[in-house]
Amino acid sequence: MNPPPRHGLDHDAIHSERRLSTASRSRDADTFNEFVDQYYAPLRRYLLRLTGDPELAADLTQEAFLKAYSRIEQLADDEAFRPWLYRIALNLARMEFRRRQRRRVLSLEWLIESVRGISHWLARPDDMVTVPTRDLVQQVLDELSPTLREALLLHRLAGFTSEEIARLLNISPEAARKRVTRAVQRFQALYHERAGAREE
Repeated sequence: MNPPPRHGLDHDAIHSERRLSTASRSRDADTFNEFVDQYYAPLRRYLLRLTGDPELAADLTQEAFLKAYSRIEQLADDEAFRPWLYRIALNLARMEFRRRQRRRVLSLEWLIESVRGISHWLARPDDMVTVPTRDLVQQVLDELSPTLREALLLHRLAGFTSEEIARLLNISPEAARKRVTRAVQRFQALYHERAGAREE
């Protein structure tokens, strides 16, 4: 499995997206369906990683598009549809987490391949990642704060830039960059600490 792209949309894509955003405010179903075709799979994949629950991810994806369509007039003139949609989905997921009062579960396979600083795992086939390793990764993830896991997912899985993450989380771009960096560093430190303790 290849790592996800780690960059935002290029200039032409952003221009096209904003053009469609403007057109979709008229509630033209055909225009809005272009967004559904383009973003359904990536958004569902992001929500699956965030929740660890395929059925919940599918439900939240559908709900996010329905809410986006019903609120399309709230989309700012200069705002691209993709970050706006992900913000809706993220808020829905947060509400669901609070409602269920459960901890979020992340995909270990994705983190094993994508977190910077553990590149020795990249050379291993998936079937060579041992159960103890998976358990250790889960232990480390459980110790990360929700805000750090959230920033890590948005950057590594969804491919948002620091500027886009800043808009999604209502923080400054500098704060977003620091949060992603802190998440990676915290994961690395905890992993090596826990791995060392197991070897003693």
